[in-house]
Amino acid sequence: LGTAVAISGRAWCRYLCPQSALLGLLQRISLFKIHRNPSTCIDCGRCNRVCPTRLPVATSRAVKGNCIGCLECLVACPVEDTLYVGLGRPKT
Repeated sequence: LGTAVAISGRAWCRYLCPQSALLGLLQRISLFKIHRNPSTCIDCGRCNRVCPTRLPVATSRAVKGNCIGCLECLVACPVEDTLYVGLGRPKT
């Protein structure tokens, strides 16, 4: 297991943890998602670096996958309102 953690980082959380699986399922059906406004994004990559599940936040319009809703990406973003939690389609 040590090698798996070294290769993928947080392998237990990403692939084996039942709580993570449940949160991932809830995220997929949730009406609220984390959205990124590409017109105000400065492509600094801070959101990717702080994401505990290593999701590609900096290249997504709406964060999908195993997002656990920690909102670390929103806190790390230096540009106000570039990342936000929203309902439905992202702002343009």
